[in-house]
Amino acid sequence: MKLLTLNTHSLIEQNFQSNIKVLANAIVSKNIEVIALQEVMQTISENALNEDNYAKLLVNELKEKGCEYNLVWHGFKKSYNKFEEGLAIVSKHKIEAKAIITLTPFDDYNNWKTRKSIGVKINNKWYFCVHMGWWDDNQAPFMNQFQKLLSELPQNEEIYLMGDFNSEAEEREKGYDYVIKNGFYDTYTLAQEKDDGTTAHSQIDGWEKEQKLRKMRIDYIFTNRKQKILSSHTIFNGINEKIISDHYGIIVTL
Repeated sequence: MKLLTLNTHSLIEQNFQSNIKVLANAIVSKNIEVIALQEVMQTISENALNEDNYAKLLVNELKEKGCEYNLVWHGFKKSYNKFEEGLAIVSKHKIEAKAIITLTPFDDYNNWKTRKSIGVKINNKWYFCVHMGWWDDNQAPFMNQFQKLLSELPQNEEIYLMGDFNSEAEEREKGYDYVIKNGFYDTYTLAQEKDDGTTAHSQIDGWEKEQKLRKMRIDYIFTNRKQKILSSHTIFNGINEKIISDHYGIIVTL
């Protein structure tokens, strides 16, 4: 089983149409089976799923390549004053169940700090797409968001948390350590083959306060089962496929 997570930056990217083609080509060529996407945008409209929805365009592109994928998308906030932003999971397999978890104490469409997680059950395993807030946020700190997530995750199930956690792996006693402390394993750490793990540079949206440009590992695939992970590699980083977002993606082979 191959998993992919990517913060897409979607419609904010000037060349998002060509980016979708690059993403679709990689999914097909590498036979990726479950894809978690963050910052999935569409223009604001009364339709639940608009025609320019980034994830819908991706699934349409995959279909043109002869590959049928299932899509779950949930939009829940206004973004950049012109888009509706949400999360998406794209799966090559049948989706057996779905879940939506509100992580912040507010569910405000007009508040960009609103955070949610969506999950799907596939072959008796749960995959959750996550885009967390910051550790020291004054409205909804990371710890509170993650505790809310934990309280609503399915019990006694194999779980994968996939996404942008806005928390650096090298920073102690903050988000990354908190996830590990609460019973999850970093598939990057468990992987037999891996690269340097860099998923972003510090001067991306939300990290503008950084004075010095530096590499960061802030995107992850965590699991609550300690297991053999064959590999974890960064993708869409200009070395392994073209850059298509301000984040790089991660491919994990279970």
